[in-house]
Amino acid sequence: MRLSEDQFQRQMDYSATMHVLEDLRKQGLLSDSEFEKANSLMVEKYSPIIQPNC
Repeated sequence: MRLSEDQFQRQMDYSATMHVLEDLRKQGLLSDSEFEKANSLMVEKYSPIIQPNC
């Protein structure tokens, strides 16, 4: 599978955002439900090709 430049950028933006959100959750600054809500919003915003099972 080959990603277009736009798809690649959206995937990178989504992955970076989710990394930060995961760190916040691990630190206890974000609840599981807040994390899931944020993930849903980021999927809607970035339309990533690959979504990890969070």
